[in-house]
Amino acid sequence: MGHIQQFLLKSPADLQCARAATAAFNQFYDGWEELSQVNTELLRRGEHPGAWYTKGPFLRAVQKPGWGVVTVLKQAPFEVYQESEALRHEVTLQEWAKRLDRALERWEESVHPLCRGRGFCTVSDMKRVAVILSGCGVFDGAEIHESVLVLLALDRANARVVCAAPDVAQHHVVNHLTQQPVPGEHRNVLVESARIARGKIIPVSQLRLADVDAIILPGGFGAAKNLCTFALTGPDFAVNAEVAQVLQQAHQQGKPLGFACIAPAVAAKLFGAEHLEFTIGNDAGTARALQQDGARHVNCTVHNVVVDRRLKIVTTPAYMLAGRITEAEAGINKLVQAVLEMA
Repeated sequence: MGHIQQFLLKSPADLQCARAATAAFNQFYDGWEELSQVNTELLRRGEHPGAWYTKGPFLRAVQKPGWGVVTVLKQAPFEVYQESEALRHEVTLQEWAKRLDRALERWEESVHPLCRGRGFCTVSDMKRVAVILSGCGVFDGAEIHESVLVLLALDRANARVVCAAPDVAQHHVVNHLTQQPVPGEHRNVLVESARIARGKIIPVSQLRLADVDAIILPGGFGAAKNLCTFALTGPDFAVNAEVAQVLQQAHQQGKPLGFACIAPAVAAKLFGAEHLEFTIGNDAGTARALQQDGARHVNCTVHNVVVDRRLKIVTTPAYMLAGRITEAEAGINKLVQAVLEMA
């Protein structure tokens, strides 16, 4: 409220609206979890409730002073706000989210000169990062710890994230308890990746580079089985065509790229001819196999990264070396930081 009052709300009427919105928000916050459960059930049933909170004081108070107040809501109640607004307008949550993004951008454009240098983070200030996943689970998909650590580090850096994955069949399905393939079982990389992304994910083919400033790939065997075939065919492996296209185009546009764990294999194949410097840790056999296209491996500890500033590509060993999640976290945090600094 202090920032808003000092820099945005100049008239007594604006201040009164903001105070009303804040008071309504505080009251609303106490009950947001219960309301979220109600929203979820109504959305599941496809019903439009006409309930008090879809027309009530919170939504009216927020809408009256404008989008500036909406953007300072905490994540949990803000999600409930999204749900309530979607129900109120009788549109899908996805469609309403698109409308919200457009409205926030319009608001940010109008208020941006007031916000610059005054402690605000506006929409255009936030880095936009695509995270390409390869399934769900270390042995046949994306490494879950690494994926979550990447998403967490990006969120802490106030970056906007879009998750993507190729809409293709997994190479195979592995029972993670026995670590053995399951005969006859088939899964889709995009569908499995949606587990990590909480359903908010798009096919790689729909990823628009104009909408992102950088791309990061967590590791896991999925990166070496589904995004490429390194784990299956060795040095003569190929990269999924859609993944290769989006990464090469992003690289051509000067957007930084990050690769964790075994995912640097993708970078070594695509950018080896440019003499990329990368790391997968210190495994000599893997490093040797990945250098055959011209890339140069650099040994690296689990807590660190290799930054090729010339090519704007960052790599870290993560679970190629990590024995515990905090070790993977250290290198991933540095990878995300380096990628965002170059974005």
